[in-house]
Formats: sequence, structure tokens, C-alpha cells
Amino acid sequence: METILVVEDNEDLRLVLQTELEDDYEVLLAKDGREGLELAVLHVPDLVITDVVMPVMFGLDLCKELKTNEVTNHIPVVMLTARSKEDEQIEGLEHGANDYISKPFSVPILKMRVRNLLESRRNYRNRILQQVDDTGGIEAVPFEDRFMERIVKQVGEHMSDPDFKVESLSTAMNMAERTLQRNLKAMTNQTPQELIRSMRLNRARDLLENSNLPVSEVAFQVGYLEPTNFSRSFKNEFGISPSQLRSE
Repeated sequence: METILVVEDNEDLRLVLQTELEDDYEVLLAKDGREGLELAVLHVPDLVITDVVMPVMFGLDLCKELKTNEVTNHIPVVMLTARSKEDEQIEGLEHGANDYISKPFSVPILKMRVRNLLESRRNYRNRILQQVDDTGGIEAVPFEDRFMERIVKQVGEHMSDPDFKVESLSTAMNMAERTLQRNLKAMTNQTPQELIRSMRLNRARDLLENSNLPVSEVAFQVGYLEPTNFSRSFKNEFGISPSQLRSE
């Protein structure tokens, strides 16, 4: 179930939004921008709905913090405001907001916009996954997302190192393992371990299809010390063994 973070200082409206959304989404609640930022970094929700005017931290500042943080910059943000002047709405969009809704608002319209943004987010995730799959080739493709580009670069540079695991990737990214896992899960629906394995095996498939290297050498180049373990992992991933792929 996708997660929505609602950041709203008005308790009544906060509870209304929770009631309207909780049948379809997991809902997190925050009463001000600072608490919202902390929850966003901790949980990496799929979407944030935030009021503009709040104590401690305004919604505009929250949006700016989210969009400039590598952990949260991919999260769509919907801003709610009682202000309706066009220049004020432009200000919100300039801070990175994905949508801007004036109060009072229609709940069905809000829910429709949320659905549309989440659908766009799912499409974005699919594009990222396709880009990860494409890294099986020798030339890495340019990434839409800077965080994913760094992840792929680190794994690619250590592809042949069997000791390069989740802890190594976390250190290279200067990020706690738990934070890395949450963010990567939000971006790709994969754990770091799954992503590393997938990238290794996609690279192996490319080498098997486009080179004459022995299977044992391909296994070594993607970080497998034992060819039998490599063949087992490869078949689990693609439904075919390396030797069968070569014989097609």
C-alpha cells in the first residue's frame, strides 16, 4: 500500500484528510513542517500533502527542503492554501510543488489529483527500473535521478568485487543502511541487495550474449567466485541457465 504524509496544523482538517485517504493508502500525520520533514526523511512516503501556512516551518520551506534532499527529492508534493493569488501559487510551484490546491477544496478532486500524481510516480519508477536493466551494457545510460545515477555508478565500479555488498554501498553513498534501503525501496521497489544482484546478473547476461568469454570468466567479472552459484542465481533471475542462453 502506498504511503501519504499529511502535514497540516489544523487538527480537524488533518483528521478529515486521514479519514478520506486511509481506505486506499497508509497515512502518516504531522502537525507542522518540521515534524513533516522528519517523518518524510524517516519513512520516505510516496506523496506529501502539506498546508502552506503552519507554525515552526511553512509548507513552502518544507517543500524546498524535500526537493533539495537527495533522500526525498523524488516525492510528489501537493500544497494546500487559503491564498489564491496567482503569484503566491507560482511561488509554491517554484519551490518544487507538483500541485497547488486552494482552500476550500473538493475532496474528490483532491483524491483524483493524488491518484494522478501517484500514477505518474509509478511510471517514473518503471522508467528508473528500465534504466537499471539497461546498465547491463558496457555504456551506462544517463539517469533521470541523481541518487540512482550514483547508486548505479558505485555498483558498476565494483561489479567484479565479491565483497561489495549492501554495507559497502551504504558506505560509498555516505548513507545509513536503513536510509539507503528506504529510499531505494521507494525508488525501485527493490532492496539494495536485490538491486546489486539484479545489476550483476544483467551485466552477466550482456556479456554472455555479446562476448566469447567462458561462463566462469563472466561469473568472475560480475562478482561470483563460484560458477555453480552464478549459474543458480542466473537461472533464478532469467529462467534459463548461462549455458542454455549461449546455445540458443
